[in-house]
Amino acid sequence: MKKTLFALLLISTGAFAQSTSKRQCGTMQHLSVMKKQNPQLETEMQQYNQKLDEWLYINLNQNHSSSVGITIPIVFHVIYNKADENISDAEIKSQIASLNADLTGTNADASKIPAVFKDIADSPKIQFCLAGRTPDDKPTTGIVRIETTRTNWEGELDDMKFKAKGGDDAWDPSRYFNVWVCHIKEGDGYQIAGVAEFPKATVTNTYGCVLDYRYTGGVNSIQRVATHEAGHCFNLHHIWGDNECGDDRISDTPPQKDCNFGCPVFPHVTCNNGPNGDMFMNYMDYVDDSCMNMFTKGQAIRMLAVLNIPPYNSLKTSNGCTPVGTNAVDDFLTIENTLDVFPNPSNGIINFSFTINNKSSYLIEIRNLLGQEVFKDIIFDRSGNYKQSVNLQQHGKGCYSITVTNENTIQAKKIVIY
Repeated sequence: MKKTLFALLLISTGAFAQSTSKRQCGTMQHLSVMKKQNPQLETEMQQYNQKLDEWLYINLNQNHSSSVGITIPIVFHVIYNKADENISDAEIKSQIASLNADLTGTNADASKIPAVFKDIADSPKIQFCLAGRTPDDKPTTGIVRIETTRTNWEGELDDMKFKAKGGDDAWDPSRYFNVWVCHIKEGDGYQIAGVAEFPKATVTNTYGCVLDYRYTGGVNSIQRVATHEAGHCFNLHHIWGDNECGDDRISDTPPQKDCNFGCPVFPHVTCNNGPNGDMFMNYMDYVDDSCMNMFTKGQAIRMLAVLNIPPYNSLKTSNGCTPVGTNAVDDFLTIENTLDVFPNPSNGIINFSFTINNKSSYLIEIRNLLGQEVFKDIIFDRSGNYKQSVNLQQHGKGCYSITVTNENTIQAKKIVIY
């Protein structure tokens, strides 16, 4: 017997976070509305998935575990009516850190993955950085705050994604991953915590995810609504396939009867999937945040496929993470750029050098994806060559930026630590 997601909303208890309220993902309701508005959408999605499956067929047996990862610029559109809806920069940065840990497999609670599932656990090695430049190459923090007269938003609709409707327009979705944070309207006995849009063959100005402000951030706790919704944006379905014992299009996730809530006791057997039972700790189920901890190899490579076929493969090469300086030219580099960084990628120990052409002060900074400074040096009234070696191993794997600034020029490069 098939069950609609709406029925699940009415009968289920608890989801995503540690609470008894009925919090749900609204992605499938949103998709249903989109299909009614665009009768061609189903065909467009099928054509896109055919291209994606072709890529998977060619690349399925490739080893992606050694990849240094993909870094994508992200922009948060915070749409607020009341002060508590205007979440802080610290909450946003905490959310990115949690999202990056989950999508790179560096989450601390990965140790809780049941032994029977450890061999198939994997991550797509995707991480996000707050945008350092706007689409028209202006400096930005990657956080846009919009005060609105709207008191809440329908999760099934995209009004929050348009300035004309009281929200905020997307930044070019082919260059930025857009996240809208707002107050999603409560339903009849349930709360939509997040909504995502599946990819298709044409770029849309609604692609990205919407997060309710109450389930975003978590400076002192884990919030994984964003991880779940990002999974949808990278073409993952709910692990139960949105039907009783349904198909989520992933071969290494076991079938399960329905979504799970709370924190089930392992093994939780349904759909004749014993002895190991449901993979309820998967990010694409509905369990408490503290009980989610894994993607599978099949899920990881499906997510990577989205970033390797048009149109969203352009996110891999976007310069949106690179900061912009007042006197900088394209890509934040001067015409006579002398900044050299090696080895790059590295194991954490990097060397860099540049030429000082005039006697003025220079500021050298290295920052992580969250914009946090991990190295700083200031030199005065020198000329010639500047050389330095820095150990970043204690700051962890990922993508960093190094900038060299004086009163006239700015030079910058990305650094990848594996």
